[in-house]
Amino acid sequence: MRKLRAIVSLLVIATATAIVAGAFVRPAFADFTDLPEGPIHIVNYGSGKCLAPAPDNRVWQRACDGSADQEWLRLRSADGAISGFGNVQRHMLVNRSSGRCMDVKDGSTANGAVIQMVPCNGNSNTMLWGVFDDYFGSHQLVDARTGTCLDVQGGSLADNAYLQGYRCTVPNTAQHFYLGW
Repeated sequence: MRKLRAIVSLLVIATATAIVAGAFVRPAFADFTDLPEGPIHIVNYGSGKCLAPAPDNRVWQRACDGSADQEWLRLRSADGAISGFGNVQRHMLVNRSSGRCMDVKDGSTANGAVIQMVPCNGNSNTMLWGVFDDYFGSHQLVDARTGTCLDVQGGSLADNAYLQGYRCTVPNTAQHFYLGW
């Protein structure tokens, strides 16, 4: 009986260690050239919903319907630093329908920072994003200035759930997105 308890205890410790270690592994940088040419959809891994501008100029998710407001163009900026990640390719994410860029409001580094749509400005690093490979072919989108990840508020699966900037965590499906068609 003691032997069985010892084995179970070791398995529990090993499992807990693996989970904790996995939570702190940084994803690898993704080369945007691996993505299809032209407009892409940004689809949340957890909800399966597409990102689009909301009427109040924020960004939300809703059921994918193929409309132009769910299509995004990526404009490469100069390679440069992304807070906490080093020097990588950085891109502006431009909504095809509005022609506006995805941006972290006021460059806020706080969890829950508003993600908004604003006129594109190549001088602003709050609208520059790095893409990092992770989680079964999905990607994390990391803001250049803040080092925070694009995140669906509360991990919601519902239509019209807003996006926010939030501390990056690897096993969080609210922060993982498929990019492409």
